Amino acid sequence: MLDKWHPLPGTNASFLLTSERHVFEGCIAACAALAEGANATLACIDSAEKAAFVGEGLLEPNDRLTLRMAWFGLFQHPHKPGSPRAGWQPTAEGCGSDFHNWADGRRAVAPVAATCTTGWFAGGDNFCGSLHLHEMGEWHAGPCSVLPMPCVCEQPATLSPRFAAEFAESAAQAAAIDRAYLGIYLGVCAGVTLALVGAYAGWIWRQQRQHLRQTVGEGLQRAKTLQHAKAAQRRLRTRVQGLLLVLGLVLVLCGVAPVAFYWFGVWPEALARSHLYYACIFIPGIFLCLQVLRPTDGIAIRVVSLILSVLWLGFSLFSLTEALRGVSHLTDTGALLVRAYSGSVWALFFIGAAFLLRIGCPYRRLGALEPRRALRWLHNVVRIVDFGWVAVSPSLIVFWYLIGSTLVPYVLFFAVILLCALADTPRCRAAVLARLAELGSTAEEREAAVLAGLCTSGKYTFAELLPMAEGKFRVLPFERLRREDMLGSAATTSLAERTVRAELGGCDAFLSHSWHDAAAPKWEALCRWARGFEASQGRPPTIWLDKACIDQNNIAESLPCLPIFLSGCKELLVVAGATYTSRLWCVMELFTFLKMGASLDRITIV
Repeated sequence: MLDKWHPLPGTNASFLLTSERHVFEGCIAACAALAEGANATLACIDSAEKAAFVGEGLLEPNDRLTLRMAWFGLFQHPHKPGSPRAGWQPTAEGCGSDFHNWADGRRAVAPVAATCTTGWFAGGDNFCGSLHLHEMGEWHAGPCSVLPMPCVCEQPATLSPRFAAEFAESAAQAAAIDRAYLGIYLGVCAGVTLALVGAYAGWIWRQQRQHLRQTVGEGLQRAKTLQHAKAAQRRLRTRVQGLLLVLGLVLVLCGVAPVAFYWFGVWPEALARSHLYYACIFIPGIFLCLQVLRPTDGIAIRVVSLILSVLWLGFSLFSLTEALRGVSHLTDTGALLVRAYSGSVWALFFIGAAFLLRIGCPYRRLGALEPRRALRWLHNVVRIVDFGWVAVSPSLIVFWYLIGSTLVPYVLFFAVILLCALADTPRCRAAVLARLAELGSTAEEREAAVLAGLCTSGKYTFAELLPMAEGKFRVLPFERLRREDMLGSAATTSLAERTVRAELGGCDAFLSHSWHDAAAPKWEALCRWARGFEASQGRPPTIWLDKACIDQNNIAESLPCLPIFLSGCKELLVVAGATYTSRLWCVMELFTFLKMGASLDRITIV
């Protein structure tokens, strides 16, 4: 029965197992507070009889513990092997040191910092002693201040003055080492941050120096206008994506280091649970790095997908190992919770890694995705895995609650994952990028960047685009246009055959209209304009009509040329029906025509 003294037959010693959980140092105070008429401290286990009695006789069938481990009075001072003060020592005065009951492979030596013995921790700086209930009291070793566990107390027993002095000394020594580790970590993070921020600032400065202080408008040649637009797009992208990348890398590097150190057993014991706090900045770092990717970054999307898939495969194998490894230190409930969580995480990340490998596949014969679709898949896979991870987190949180550990870092960690998953939507991404684009940029730069995006679409350089547009530029003589051609946007072969090749600048009007407007009023307005043009110029006009002048067999290749086609027309003829101002493409035609250097008096509205 818990919290009740049990006498050991044939001796004056009594033993008690606490229901409350403490770290090793807390157990010393708890045992002293539970003493009944005599001094009490952590149990001295110096014989096989005591080990069997404590290991098998303190729990009754109705006692419920999540851990089958409990602290007892054994301590290892942090000195180098061979030192007179090295090795395991009892905490109780007068306790023998010849008997030991170590489980296979569980004895540990701590040459640098303080030590106690616990159940299933194989590393750390400070070690103390714990024993396995129901396993004949086998001993294990682990960090003293990491995991709260029940305490095995003994009375009458007095705390050893030597232990008290050495424990206080080792605690101070461990604290100094922890401060040194933390100082090194913070110094490295500060250095990395300054280096990345310096590189980003230098990048921005160099681009500003290269910027020709021109404005897009009249007086600039067509090629110069496009070059200026591309330069503005490059500067804006550097500001926005460079800032996101710097912030993301800083958070990733400074957040992943403590987690990696903890997994490899070199993170300071006093900060043992704090690695989850650092993981809370690692997750947003990954989120920010993903926001850097644009639909035109085909190679970068594949590389990021492959890197994430490798990391996820490694994490899934780690989780599988956790699910399959021995959990004899836990009760059936604790083991079930750990295995349920680890197994679910393994399946989740393994399946996610398989999808990421599919996204990162570069071979067309194996079904490589085009960049825009691949980026959409990447964000969706990351979101689904994040939501799944949060969904299985209650089993882990309940486990840590049952063993008495603080829940704050775990709840905070999964809350951050949930927030990042909720924020990783197209609408949120667009809003964030738009706000960042406004920082340090002018409206003219943002407009020029839009123009550059319309032109290149990530597929062509301006050196390739201009001659390609010149070769594709066609016009439609108005006398060849028929009333039925204005009935719908569907192109016909006969209409395309009525167009003729023309030089850029040789088209009288770019026809801007909405196909959702009624055809009859548009046709009448066009005819009135054409008659007026012929009366003043002595010839019928030529027009640029989208379904006639764009190659319908290769629309994707022709669309990037649209800004150049607009600049190759002498005026913009706007047939403004009821739906014209509600059509985004119509607004883009107006915007592009003006940004390519045209003046307002070259726009005719009928």
